[in-house]
Amino acid sequence: MSEPASAVPAVDRPRLIRLAYRLLGSVEDAEDVVQDAHLRLLAGGHTPDDPGAYLFRTVTHLAIDRLRRLKVQRRAYAGPWLPEPLDTADEDASAPAERRQDLGIGLLLLLERLSVGERVAYVLREAFDLDFRTMSEVLDVRVEACRQRYHRARRKIAGTEARPTPTAAQRRLLERLAEAVLAGDRTRLTALLAEDAVMLTDGGGQVRAAIIPVERPDRIAQVLLHIVSRQDPATFTFEWRRLNGGAGLLIRQRGVPFSCVQVAGEGGGDGRASRIYVMRNPTKLARL
Repeated sequence: MSEPASAVPAVDRPRLIRLAYRLLGSVEDAEDVVQDAHLRLLAGGHTPDDPGAYLFRTVTHLAIDRLRRLKVQRRAYAGPWLPEPLDTADEDASAPAERRQDLGIGLLLLLERLSVGERVAYVLREAFDLDFRTMSEVLDVRVEACRQRYHRARRKIAGTEARPTPTAAQRRLLERLAEAVLAGDRTRLTALLAEDAVMLTDGGGQVRAAIIPVERPDRIAQVLLHIVSRQDPATFTFEWRRLNGGAGLLIRQRGVPFSCVQVAGEGGGDGRASRIYVMRNPTKLARL
């Protein structure tokens, strides 16, 4: 039985940026793609019957082209690559289908494992609830090919998706971690980390950062305390931000963004931290 066709969603600029961001993991590239799509609409010489649907299709195709280039560049990235933090303070304005899609760092890193076609099919299906016939119209690809790409994507990440950690739980975890780090309390800090905890730090080759994932609670605690020991804590200020649909801690040093930290809790709860994502790349911090 064929599934009923659904209309290509007409979305506003913020949601177009989130579409491109889900595909690219970069706010800068997402904004560039959406701007290019709007310029093409204005330069087209005629107004399409459905400008919103036109922009949706155009942003998708432009993002596909850019994603192919980015995948090549990221193979030579200095150290772990993390998605650029996305400000989601306005997320309540999102459509219900889009709200269901996790914008968290963990899922975006999983999407990096997919091929370009698989990632696009997954995002269009999960984030925008497109049926395969509409997806075929957007991508100019056969319906069966869209269905196969989506199911391949699901199989590749099946069993690796962590249960999302509620925003309040993320903030509690971040608060306890920050308190332990500033107090220099290695015992307390280690106790806040799950046995299989991993910390990823993205310096982009521009600032000091671990060039490989840091594993084991004792090692993670050692690295975090070492970073703080080299700085004057009095120069730091802390700012809570709504990032990637959850809580983020922006740390400034003398007013300049020093790092941004996001966490995932063990089992999706607020007991111990299983993943710590530390953004130190100044380029990716600029928009915060």
